[in-house]
Amino acid sequence: MKSLTKLAIACVAIAMLPLSASVASAQEESPQECAPAETIDKYRLLRQLSLDIRGRIPTHEEYAALHGVDEIPQETIDDMIRSDEHSREIREYHRKIIWGSLNNVPELVGGHRRIRLADRTNALWAMTNSRRFLRGHNARNCLNVPQPADKYDANGYPLPLEFGPEAGCYLRLDAEGNITGRGGTGDSCRREGYVMVTPWWGDAPIKVCAFDAQAIPTARNGQTCGSYYVNDTCGCGPNLQSCTPGPGNAYDQRLRRALEEEPARIFEHIVQEGLPYHQAFSTKTTFMNGPASHFYRHMTSPTNPLTNGGGIGFNSGIPTAALPPSDVENIDGWTPVVRDDMHAGILTTFLYNERFASNRGRANRFFSAFRCEPFLPSEDGLPAETHELPDPNLRTRAGCNSCHEKLEPIAAHWGRWRQVGEYGFLPTADFNFLEARADCMNCGPDQDRTNCSGYCNAYFITHQNAVHPDEIDQWLGMPRSRAWLQDDEMNILDSGPSLLVDEPNEQEKVASCAVRTLAEHLMGRELTEQELVEWVPSVTQEFADSGFQYNQMMRVLLNSDRYRTIR
Repeated sequence: MKSLTKLAIACVAIAMLPLSASVASAQEESPQECAPAETIDKYRLLRQLSLDIRGRIPTHEEYAALHGVDEIPQETIDDMIRSDEHSREIREYHRKIIWGSLNNVPELVGGHRRIRLADRTNALWAMTNSRRFLRGHNARNCLNVPQPADKYDANGYPLPLEFGPEAGCYLRLDAEGNITGRGGTGDSCRREGYVMVTPWWGDAPIKVCAFDAQAIPTARNGQTCGSYYVNDTCGCGPNLQSCTPGPGNAYDQRLRRALEEEPARIFEHIVQEGLPYHQAFSTKTTFMNGPASHFYRHMTSPTNPLTNGGGIGFNSGIPTAALPPSDVENIDGWTPVVRDDMHAGILTTFLYNERFASNRGRANRFFSAFRCEPFLPSEDGLPAETHELPDPNLRTRAGCNSCHEKLEPIAAHWGRWRQVGEYGFLPTADFNFLEARADCMNCGPDQDRTNCSGYCNAYFITHQNAVHPDEIDQWLGMPRSRAWLQDDEMNILDSGPSLLVDEPNEQEKVASCAVRTLAEHLMGRELTEQELVEWVPSVTQEFADSGFQYNQMMRVLLNSDRYRTIR
């Protein structure tokens, strides 16, 4: 098995031998190291190559083809590398490197866009997280009666069938049952009936609360009903296409698997086409199958602007016209899609930005996985704080500055990207790094200010989220990702993650890390200090000479004496 390396087998065999007194004494002075022993015979080498390149053992015919020859022909290895099985292994290998799973992400879209079977007794589906926007806290779901055809207003918005004051509710309603505000005297709840809808994930109609099933694209206040905007006149859209049925649903799982595979397909494309490896972090090309297309077409928006009150827009940066048909049954057909200039390879895919939900987390994973330079805390731990309020600038705070002086500018490459469970680009019109934002400056906890919006508190320095007077004095109303950056670092914010690989020395570091990571994967052990100093640079140079073609670098490693030696 791959998990039981030849190194481990050799070490176990040595450990089982009886030790003489002199050997035992020598072991006490220095740890034993398993050194290379002998060259692998051609049949065992073929098995090893096939497992590493294709993920399977050779066939009987492939073994038989070695009879009468001294060594495995290079053409045999090249055929393996050109195989579809190798492409699959490339995807799986890189998925593991970026920890490419959405299993721990509870919601693919904003919580208000998850619809579920909220009342099993009556089989009613509803966006339960949105009930406070639609009905009030005490009216969890709609009534178990059909919504009458005459209970819609002139614009097609459903009208409540039942409303009135109830303890704990906080919707302010007019005589027609329309929401006029939230909170205050005489707070009320309201309830509507259900409608029958065939959801995008099924063939049979289901009962959906009428407020949640609304398919009108524009809210009563003129706001576009984007995937992140919810009020009392926005629903899940036609066939509930803008909502997900929750992680337990098979079609929600199809969306997750497609989004997990998207960055792996980018790596596969770079490798198959013989493009420079570092373009995986700068290319505008991505790949979509039917479920991924459905997600980007209906659950994100290519142009929806940010809003600053009840909801937040969602800009995916993928032109709708570029998307293939959103056929959720088409899980195997992958189509190239060219994204907007803001994108940067795998680093701006939904998977990467959701898997690493903060800009610091995104920067740390890139440097750990693709630069082999993880940010590690001091072995001595953090020093005791000597001030009542710790320094808010992590680049200068004692004990933090050793990592954050470097980490903060790197994290700023994602300065225009949404964080904390939300995906999308923050457009220039709504996100100015040069000027303080008035509504985010003039809000906060004291009596002269209203509470700050969720948008302000998430992305700007406000009176509510600042923890130190220096933040208020220097950065009030400014984007949080701008705070503490030097003036000469401002280009990082607008250039984005692709700036991480635009210089030759950065490309060389990515290449060196790729050599090290693949070598350790193939040999099933960590490289020694001597190998890191002497061998990796020479392989990296051959990698560079090939134009950073990943498969060529792999050939160099597979043909090396280290790989072809029993360990």
